Amino acid sequence: MKRTLISLAVASGLGLASTAALADFVFDGFGNAQGPVSDAVADGTSVASGTISVTDSDIANLLRSIYANKTGPLGDDPFAITARVAGGVFASSQETGGEAGAVTGNSGAIYSISGGGTADLTAWSSLNLLIRVVNADLPGGVVGFQLKDLDGTTLSTTFDIAAGPALYSRAFSAFTLAGGTFDWSKFAGAELTVDGTKVPALDLSISIISSVPEPATLALLGLGLAGLGFAGRRRQK
Repeated sequence: MKRTLISLAVASGLGLASTAALADFVFDGFGNAQGPVSDAVADGTSVASGTISVTDSDIANLLRSIYANKTGPLGDDPFAITARVAGGVFASSQETGGEAGAVTGNSGAIYSISGGGTADLTAWSSLNLLIRVVNADLPGGVVGFQLKDLDGTTLSTTFDIAAGPALYSRAFSAFTLAGGTFDWSKFAGAELTVDGTKVPALDLSISIISSVPEPATLALLGLGLAGLGFAGRRRQK
């Protein structure tokens, strides 16, 4: 199967007071190798790797585990799914037997705070999640991202992935809320999933989860800098 490459980022809506404030927040740069974790049995249950510290994250004490799971009718052709982190990417690979689509699977990374603690991500409430697909061999794959606070309230979203390179973005304010009011000051964990139920033979790699300024902020920043340049020219005259 061909390779699908993805960059996952979180876009920030910061003000114009300081351009230095527009620097990225790294959620996970996948610099810590992990896996592979494989599930190759029909009607298999989730298989998870151990949990490791994500040292390339701006969130203190963030831990990552990866998992692979798939389900399918008994007696169906073999189906295999593997998830791992190596070479700076999270990679999910799926193989189907002769009856393509008869068995389905998904894989992903689960994030938590060491010791069951929380992190204050209040500044993230105005951020955008941004996914950069470098190359996709097959259309129809689904990538999901969910955040959870201490009380179990969640914010979640999914993206339908097209074939070829593409950029996907959504503000956290547009995520689906479930369970009450999300408390950004008590972030407890997150989950990244690659859902293969629509495209069981999809291969996919994700290279980074980080933050960049959202487009509206960049536009305002550009206008602000243009204004400063215009004022400077007027003073020179």
